[in-house]
Amino acid sequence: MRSALAKAAVRDHLGRMPTAPLQPGLTATFTLKGYTVHVTPDSDGVQHVSCPDLPQLSVQEGSLNGALARAEEAIAAILAGRDKP
Repeated sequence: MRSALAKAAVRDHLGRMPTAPLQPGLTATFTLKGYTVHVTPDSDGVQHVSCPDLPQLSVQEGSLNGALARAEEAIAAILAGRDKP
């Protein structure tokens, strides 16, 4: 069952979600909260998420949906930190 955050990430994603699992060594690109994020799985199936515009974003999760949900939370936290004096 997907979390509400994962559902929102899927719903708000501008492109199609892949139907096949991502292959190790390949990178998929998604848009979360207006930012381009790159998801690269490793050989153990862990999804690594990074963002060129937010270099402090670094998320790892076992599933694609979980990785996108955690990345969305991390982006929100990064942006909230920018708004603080």
